[in-house]
Amino acid sequence: MIRHIAVETRAKRGSRSVGLYVAFGAVVGVYLLLHAVRLVLVAGPRPEPQSTALSDFMVKSIIRNVIPAEDGKLEVHVAIDIADLIKVMGDLYSADADEDLLPLNVTYVMHNPRLCADAPSLKYIVYLHSAPGNSKRRDLVRQTWGNRRLLKKQNSRVVFLVGLPKDNGTQEKLKAEFSQYGDLVQGNFRDDYRNLTLKGIMGLKWISTYCAQAQYALKSDDDAFINIFGLIDVMDKNADKKRMIACVQYHNDSMPILRYPRKCYKWCIKYRELIGLRSYPAYCAGLAFLLSREMVSQMYAASLKTPFFWVDDAYVSGLLPAKVSGVERVPLNRHFSLGGHDAYAAYMNPNMTELKHYFVHGMTDKKRVEMWSALLRKLNDTQKALLADSVETNATQLLNRFLATTTVKLPKAR
Repeated sequence: MIRHIAVETRAKRGSRSVGLYVAFGAVVGVYLLLHAVRLVLVAGPRPEPQSTALSDFMVKSIIRNVIPAEDGKLEVHVAIDIADLIKVMGDLYSADADEDLLPLNVTYVMHNPRLCADAPSLKYIVYLHSAPGNSKRRDLVRQTWGNRRLLKKQNSRVVFLVGLPKDNGTQEKLKAEFSQYGDLVQGNFRDDYRNLTLKGIMGLKWISTYCAQAQYALKSDDDAFINIFGLIDVMDKNADKKRMIACVQYHNDSMPILRYPRKCYKWCIKYRELIGLRSYPAYCAGLAFLLSREMVSQMYAASLKTPFFWVDDAYVSGLLPAKVSGVERVPLNRHFSLGGHDAYAAYMNPNMTELKHYFVHGMTDKKRVEMWSALLRKLNDTQKALLADSVETNATQLLNRFLATTTVKLPKAR
């Protein structure tokens, strides 16, 4: 493992001494060689490379000489093939993925700038990450917890964030959906796993510009089940917090940064990314998190000066809030269910009155509809008073349609 500290050792006699020289010599020598070449080949000062194993690059090196000094340090001469050297240097310092790159200036392909204009007092806006082809998921959200007509007096809005699809057919369907609902925000970037950070920044930018009056913004994925009434309670209890982020939180240094390709697969972080860090700063589970109004604008402003990083959870809810002063984090870890089985059992249990799961992942469409109907039945009198008159009737009709057949074509939301 190449380390970024001076390696010191006391020379010992016999064969054990030779072994130590060779082991430490390999480490120090390769690092010194790479460091020297970097100074020659790379213009300008660069941050030191992070610790890495030579086996990551399949590099072969030969120790030419190990010279012990009187002070206990080692002078090591190492030979390395030029092709291997270029391979290592190319991964550590790639010109086409410089960490100094800031997020792209995302523009809109489709959006409705008037979506929030008729609601000067807006309780919250939901912005969901959605794939272009997920029209059924979007319809289900519109008819359940994301219904903009869910509440009588506390107005809400919902927007679905999408990128560019791979085919024209899907784009035409998106245009038709946008024409009907007007609740899509499409960015001019390819809808791809590696572009989720752009999607997150686009949401912050759009809300800051066109829906800035909303007291809160709820980020979610389109396959999540959200107990919106539980989150309204969180909003009301933390109304005094101007810069609040409420979420399932991972604390500082609790989540290691995965860099070894044989173990991390698509979640691998290059050695040139987040240089100097071994673990992520505090951030939120990406399924859903709640932001106060001021946090939305402050986080978008922070994105304009924060180098791009493709892991959207860590970037949007971690790196950006870290650059905002006075942030107050409200942990909602006890309100999260990843597999969904425990949450489903609680919602469907007629004797269970306290529903602690606000964010639920891993449910089928049918189970989400069942949970929504069960949630409405368990609301207290104060919560029921918030509902629009048609909500319970519509929920019952939706549930009956799902129970009648296993293959359901969702009716269009009105």
